[in-house]
Amino acid sequence: MRRLLPTILLITTIALLSGCASYTAREAIPNIDIPLTDRLELPVTKHSLIVAERQAAEALVQEASAQETIVLLEEKIEELERTVAIYEQDDTILVLQGQIASRQEIIEGQRDTIARLDGEIAALEQARTLLSDQLSTALVDLQRHQATEAEQRELLDDQQQRIAGLDDETTALGEERALLSFQLLAAQAELERQESVESEQRALLDDREQRIAQLSDELAALDEEHTLLSLQLLAVQADLERQETVESEQRALLDDREQRIAQLNDEITALLDERQALSGQLAVVNAALDEQRRIEAAAEAERVQAEQRQLLAQQQEAERQERERQAELARIEWEREQARLIPPLSQLRPPHRFIISDVVKTVAKGSILKTLLLPLSDVPWKEHEMVDSVAQSIADLDDPVIFITGAMENVTALVRRVGANAILLDGGAIITPLEVLEVSKDSVQVRLNGEQTLRLSLANLVEYEVFSAFLNGGEGWKETQQRITGKRLEHLLQIVRQGSIVEPTIVAGSLYEPSHQDWSSFSPIAYRQVDYLWPLSAAMEDEQFLDVYRLTHFSAGTDSGNTIALGEIKERVDYLFSRKVLPLFSTILPIGGESAPREGAVQRWGIAASLLIP
Repeated sequence: MRRLLPTILLITTIALLSGCASYTAREAIPNIDIPLTDRLELPVTKHSLIVAERQAAEALVQEASAQETIVLLEEKIEELERTVAIYEQDDTILVLQGQIASRQEIIEGQRDTIARLDGEIAALEQARTLLSDQLSTALVDLQRHQATEAEQRELLDDQQQRIAGLDDETTALGEERALLSFQLLAAQAELERQESVESEQRALLDDREQRIAQLSDELAALDEEHTLLSLQLLAVQADLERQETVESEQRALLDDREQRIAQLNDEITALLDERQALSGQLAVVNAALDEQRRIEAAAEAERVQAEQRQLLAQQQEAERQERERQAELARIEWEREQARLIPPLSQLRPPHRFIISDVVKTVAKGSILKTLLLPLSDVPWKEHEMVDSVAQSIADLDDPVIFITGAMENVTALVRRVGANAILLDGGAIITPLEVLEVSKDSVQVRLNGEQTLRLSLANLVEYEVFSAFLNGGEGWKETQQRITGKRLEHLLQIVRQGSIVEPTIVAGSLYEPSHQDWSSFSPIAYRQVDYLWPLSAAMEDEQFLDVYRLTHFSAGTDSGNTIALGEIKERVDYLFSRKVLPLFSTILPIGGESAPREGAVQRWGIAASLLIP
């Protein structure tokens, strides 16, 4: 508080000399003249003086802490010397080296403290310079405002005293730094001495280790010599013990022989007595055995008779089963003969199984299923060669599922010609070697493997009325299409909705109607450039079926995939649809004479596809 009094008096004097006019701080800004030193330092204020005093106090505390650390270091060095003296006769050099390293770390810490004290001394010197500059500025201000000489002297004295105090503190810190430096040098010298002592102790340890190694070698030689003597002594003792053992064994054998002779005499006497007793027992046992043999003979005779009766019963049962098996085989053969026959069309009632072979094939899970659709003419063939040409066109194919649509005369003729297992349905047939589980007039469920089944459906919706109206020109074909679609759509949905929606399903359909995906304003074919929603293909899409051909080709413009040619009209009216089965590939396939141009006849093409069974 005493140090702050001159500063307060100085500020009061400046305020009195500046006048008593009242003005705001904003108006006083132009009149404020803050002197700056060459180093652009801020002027001395009450806060700066308080901070300087606080820093000086912290420096004193740090100085005292440094002194305490030096005292502690000296105590530790003395303790280290005592420890070295105690362990001079022990093998604890490694522990001593660790302690020396620890002390070196402490010395390094003291070096850092000295460096920090040097920085604080430099800061105090800067504060001293700052106070000197502030004193000069205060003198100028006092002269400019004509302050009283007494106040100026008091202020100057106070500042000089403070500067003197700072000089004393700086000198004391310098002396303290010198003392710490001297102590550091002394500690380093002590460490060097300890290192020399350590090297001498290490040399002594090396000599001691060499002497110990020499003594160890000598001790090992003595041990070997002692071991050799011990072995010789043991050999002599073993020889003596062996001789004594032989003599004792001979004496024991003589004693044992005498005892054995006496024992044999006793046993002979006992055996003679036992022989007489056994002779009496033998007579009794022989009588019992005779009785037992008689009883066993009677039981064996009874067992043989029972086995003969059982064998006779088994033979009779086997003969009965053989008669039943022969009857069952005859029945199966009769059914096969009946199945190999296709009745006349007037008597044919779909579904009808046409079975040629008992061989059943399977399709592994995750494998590819090849499928073929053959849309035959809906007009019965007049040429007998037609069936041969169609059969020849697919002779090199081995597809496990072949759909056939068309007139039943043509379908049954091709089934007989192919000579494979088939199911005749309404409007066509399905040729497949897979195991058939259930059939209806439009659908077949087959077993692919031990885990999966597949539903195969067939739709043959013959209709030329729309085509005829379209060829006649005008817009009348649209009215015709709308008029006839109701029953056709109902029939198609009835076929495709058989079975579960989650069951893998393939539908082969000769719908006699284009796909709504083929007719659009972007079609390269002029008459197709109409965004017309053909209802049957759209309904299949609503039933979650995929159009196999369209899905596996780029576009209707580049891959139209026509399956029928009728006059100027060439359209894709035959389809393979799949649900829960993934289409991989499809192509349009010529089917013998059906695809050849014929005057006044409709040309047809088939579809071959590969699908992935999930």
